Formats: sequence, C-alpha cells, structure tokens
Amino acid sequence: MQRAAPQPGETVLTRLRFEVIPGDENHASPTGASLADRLLRAFPAPTGVTLTVTSLPQHGVERTLRSAVELAGLGFRVVPHLPARGIADRAALEDMVRRMLGAGITEVFTVSGDAAPGSGGGTGAYSTSLELIRDLADIAPELSIGIAGYPEGHPHFSDDHLLQHLRERAPYIDTIVTQLCYSPQAVARYAAMLRRIGVEAELWVGVPGPIGLARLETLSDRLGVGRSKELLGRTGADGAGFDAAGFDGAGFDGAGFDAARFDAARFDAAGFLRAVEAQPELADADARDHLAGAHVYTFNEIEGLPAFVEAVTVNHA
Repeated sequence: MQRAAPQPGETVLTRLRFEVIPGDENHASPTGASLADRLLRAFPAPTGVTLTVTSLPQHGVERTLRSAVELAGLGFRVVPHLPARGIADRAALEDMVRRMLGAGITEVFTVSGDAAPGSGGGTGAYSTSLELIRDLADIAPELSIGIAGYPEGHPHFSDDHLLQHLRERAPYIDTIVTQLCYSPQAVARYAAMLRRIGVEAELWVGVPGPIGLARLETLSDRLGVGRSKELLGRTGADGAGFDAAGFDGAGFDGAGFDAARFDAARFDAAGFLRAVEAQPELADADARDHLAGAHVYTFNEIEGLPAFVEAVTVNHA
C-alpha cells in the first residue's frame, strides 16, 4: 500500500481533490481560456493540489494522458483515469506508464470503460478493470491504483457481484472513490463495510462541486445516482442542513438537505461531509482514518472552486 499519510489536523473536510474533464469544449469558459489556464487562475499555487483527469469514451485515453502530463508539468499532482476497454494492449499500456512516470505521475484511477474510438466495438486486450490493474501492478508496482466505490449499489450489478469485485481488486488498490451519493448514512455504512471485509484502501468521499442544483439533478439521473437523489432540493425542518440523526438512508423520511446553505442553489458539501463524519459507523478513530478526504466532481465548473473550497473548510476547527 502507498497510502498518503494524513497531516496533523487533516480530516475529510480539509483534504480535497478535484475531478476535471480534459478538452471540455461543451463547457468552455466565456473567455475561451484553456482548462489549464482556468485551473491556474483557481489555484495560483498548484503544488499540493490534486486533480483527477477523466477519460470519456468520445475523447479516448490519449486526450486524458496529454492533459494529465500538461497539468503535472504545471505543478499539479495529477491522477489520470485509465479505461480498460480503451487501451489496445499491454504494449500500449507500457507506453502510457512510461509517459506518466516521466511526468512525475504516481497514481492512476482505473475503470472498465468503453471501447476505444475506431475499434469497431472491440475491447482490445482488456475486458475488465481487474485485468488492467494486474498488468499495471506488474509493469509499475510503484504506482498507486484506485477504483470506484458504490455506496448505494450499482444499477447493473448485484451487491454480491460488487463484493466480489472489491475482493478481487483489494490486493492491488490503494484508493476507492465513491460515486455520487447524497446519503451520509449510506457513505458511512459503505466505509464500515470496507473495513469489516478487510479492504484497507483509503476512501475518498465523492461530492459535487460548485454546480447548480438543477444541473446536478439532471446529471444525477444520467450518472445513475441511487435513491439518495430524492434528497436533492429538500430543506430540513430546522433549516440546519444535513441532520445526521434524522435520515435513516432507507425510508428517506428525515430532514436531509438544506438547498439554501450554499449560495441559495447549490449542494451543501460542507454539511454533507460533516454528517458523514458524525455517523455512528465512523465513531472510532480507526474507521475515520480510512476516510482520506473529499473527491470533488467539478463537472468543469472551475471558476467557482475557490469559493467552494472556502465554504467547505472555513468553519472547520
């Protein structure tokens, strides 16, 4: 394991990393600035800022790697996404690893993904992320490897399948990033389950960045967010945001979310993260230590990130 050691005073509220989309022509800034320029404006001191760079099937993994290498050269800590079905063969993977290591990239995030553009629908050498992970561990054992986690389950796979998925990958992985989920109870139960079955990987809690609720609701449907999406837009009776004791994650019958807490129309990420930390499943220090931080799905809403970071961390003691 190559888990990052937490610094004194760090908690899930104070360790953040940010997922960005390379070549985001559909959501370019009004000025036409590049993604790199926008990120440098948001983070003028990039050292210590971690960016994860997605790989969309219509773009291909090459665009991800080019963007990752560029951002690493600017001083960011970069985690490229590698889609198994988008990589032709082991030789192509070895070339990617050389480029990443040469740029100082030490961590990757793996997904099964879709077939590479122009492949005619074929899957190349890798049909699952497990095959890719095993080759990565063999080619570059110094790389940290991450996978996705599903606190609310997966729309296409049973819970038993997901447990087998975790157990097969557990010997190789260092990080798990949760898919979007708006139930702090579900996230805490998932973290406790990982610990119970012996998965030692650190857990990054996925939260949306500074994105409006209307767009977030639309994206949540497209991304397959589970029943917790029913919480979006709800306002707790006491106006206090997430009530760690009032929502049981099963009946969706408690005061869950105050839509007015963040700029009147944005997800209350700070309240959500505090509620995750407050869950009884995470009462002991060992369980909390598995929470590495918050993985912010920015959807390339870059300009709002400085205010978002302040809103998430300013009141944390």
